[in-house]
Amino acid sequence: MALTLRGDYGARSTRYSPDDRSTILVVAAPILHEGRTLGVVSIAKPVASVQRFIDRAERRVFWAGAALLAASLVVGVAVTLWLVASVRRLRLYAQQAQAGQAQAPPRVPGELGELAHAMDDMRRRLEGREQLEHDVRALTHELKSPLAALRASGELLQDELPQADRQRFAAQVLDQTARLQTLVERVLALSQLEAQVGLGERQRLVLASWADTQVERQAPRLAQRGLTLVWTERADVTVDADAALLELAFGNLLVNAIDFAPAGSTLELAVSATPASAVLTLRDHGPGVPPAAFAQLGKRFFSTARPGSLVKGSGLGLAIARRVAELHGGRLAFEAAQPGLRVSLILPR
Repeated sequence: MALTLRGDYGARSTRYSPDDRSTILVVAAPILHEGRTLGVVSIAKPVASVQRFIDRAERRVFWAGAALLAASLVVGVAVTLWLVASVRRLRLYAQQAQAGQAQAPPRVPGELGELAHAMDDMRRRLEGREQLEHDVRALTHELKSPLAALRASGELLQDELPQADRQRFAAQVLDQTARLQTLVERVLALSQLEAQVGLGERQRLVLASWADTQVERQAPRLAQRGLTLVWTERADVTVDADAALLELAFGNLLVNAIDFAPAGSTLELAVSATPASAVLTLRDHGPGVPPAAFAQLGKRFFSTARPGSLVKGSGLGLAIARRVAELHGGRLAFEAAQPGLRVSLILPR
């Protein structure tokens, strides 16, 4: 009260009793009238009377803090599990890419998703480079033999030779030149097909009649080997196809069958149909393909030796046929015929 009468801040805390640790809060305010201080009003409040409010506030703060901590813990655990799962998917994708089994990058949101797409782009570039190196090595290997034969024949033709030997070496030069030309043409055709994303002009083709026309074009080659072609099935089925590409594919299949068929044997041709597909099947009675090699059939530069020799083809014919089938939305299938090999060109109807 004395502090208030002097115009100071009149408030204090003191113990309720000398022996009690509780305190009492005391505040005072002046009574003014026309600028004069008439007296003082003082109010005292024990701390114990508001302690229950303080305790309740402390409990609220405690439980609110505990709930916030629990929520933070749950969110932290969830984010950690999501990050771990995403990183594991990326690691699995990287392992599959290393093993050559990766298909599409995992769908992960945010920066991890961008990292997955960057990894996929890097994988594609590395695969393209590896495939290019493999193709260059294989092409170099394919070119080595005919070039060596041409060089040897050319060197021998420079000497004085009997007429029969000169004709034999000249024929070898022509044969190896034709082999190189075929190889180059097939490489160019396959490169164009792989760069092509769609078909050209489609035509409605009666598949069996169309196949007859293609076989007639190979009649001289069949006669040269003494081969006979017989039909085992002729279904009346039509397809909408790019005739030029289909002719390229079937021509390569027919040439392969002629090369692998024993002289004087029979080739079997069939056209069958299912509700969804038209199937053009060609079978030879040659040595066939080892079971371990079936997975490699249709890949570029993979081939087996021709019957009766150690000479191998380029493997581009089946690769071209497979690519043509894929452009039509179909596929190329292989089956052991015992003896021989049965190749089916499956096209959507």
